[in-house]
Amino acid sequence: MFSIYRLFKPLLIVVLYFLAVSVGIESVSAKTKNIKVNISYKPKVYEQLNVKKFKLNHPIKISKREIINHLVSLRYKGSSFGNKEMGVFSPDEIKKLVPILIKAFAGVDSRKVIHIELKGKTGTTVGDAFSFKNYLSWRFESI
Repeated sequence: MFSIYRLFKPLLIVVLYFLAVSVGIESVSAKTKNIKVNISYKPKVYEQLNVKKFKLNHPIKISKREIINHLVSLRYKGSSFGNKEMGVFSPDEIKKLVPILIKAFAGVDSRKVIHIELKGKTGTTVGDAFSFKNYLSWRFESI
């Protein structure tokens, strides 16, 4: 009897752990389900950039941590009086964008920029991302 209890307790702990993890994963995917992301590559010629002086260093390998730091630090201030400074992307949108942007930066050609269209709970965010010299640059059309 003692050996059965000894085996049952760790087995029960493992089953409960996997159950808790799977419920957590389902809740995260449910939060990001409403968020639609469309990534495309646009030639930099159409972006009215000075092509001779503007040399992109794509593709680049960028870590998950770096992308998260960039997305969290992007801020804007509303156009009406008294608006507070807010983050461009919500935490759920960042979770959805990170793996997509890592692949996008790894696959973009040096003659193109990454065009992002994100439709979330609060509206649509449209912008471009590109790597110039040693920096990531972000330019938004609408937030």
